[in-house]
Amino acid sequence: MEYPIVIEGRACGRLTESRDGLYTVFRAECPRRDGLIRLWLHGGGQNACLGVLSPCGERLVLTRRLSRLARAEFPARIEYASDRPEAGAEVREPRPAPPPEPPKEAWRALPDGSLIAADGRIALPAALPPSSPLAGHLLTIGGRDYLVFRP
Repeated sequence: MEYPIVIEGRACGRLTESRDGLYTVFRAECPRRDGLIRLWLHGGGQNACLGVLSPCGERLVLTRRLSRLARAEFPARIEYASDRPEAGAEVREPRPAPPPEPPKEAWRALPDGSLIAADGRIALPAALPPSSPLAGHLLTIGGRDYLVFRP
């Protein structure tokens, strides 16, 4: 599908919406202008910010690839795109993506009950009272508390 892009009250480019497997891809393109231009989608009395147009040669472009869940955060039926939200329309801000989970560390158990990490850190089992000055340095690995030492 294609939608007009309106910047400073004038139609000046096109936004396309297409499918790429399980994803929806938005591609916007218009003539280059100075300053940052945030692109808003409008439809059904709603506004949602798609992103910021970036310079590419003599054009401004924006490409967004969205999952089905992310696409649901935008107006279902888009009428046009512009450089500002419509007055009086509901503004829908897409939910930020949750922060990525930290990578699971691979610890290898040693015969004495300690653990060793790929980067050489050593973890020693520890059962410390909360009043211990080292209690704040404990790391829970596999449900058990360890003191971790760097090589």
